[in-house]
Amino acid sequence: MTRLAAAPLGRVVLGVHAEGGRNAKLGALLHEHYLQNRDIAITELVERGRQQGGLRDDLTAGTIRDLVFGPLIYHWLMVGELDRATAETLVSAARRAIAAEP
Repeated sequence: MTRLAAAPLGRVVLGVHAEGGRNAKLGALLHEHYLQNRDIAITELVERGRQQGGLRDDLTAGTIRDLVFGPLIYHWLMVGELDRATAETLVSAARRAIAAEP
């Protein structure tokens, strides 16, 4: 996330996402060719983590995705950058929220 936020391409990715919310055809293409594959990969990672006992059973893969990536993207949108220290702080907080109880 920090590399994407710092790269010129990062602004393009945000712009395409924003336009996809306004333009239904672009939104469908974005979902089908970009987001869907990433969501499948995230779901597989979450399920693997759950099977290994590291993640809470009461949270859906989508909720875990949102708890991890949501704060990173929100910070990037609001501040205009995402430095490594901030990203690590946010991910650390998300880890505590999604971790299975010992």
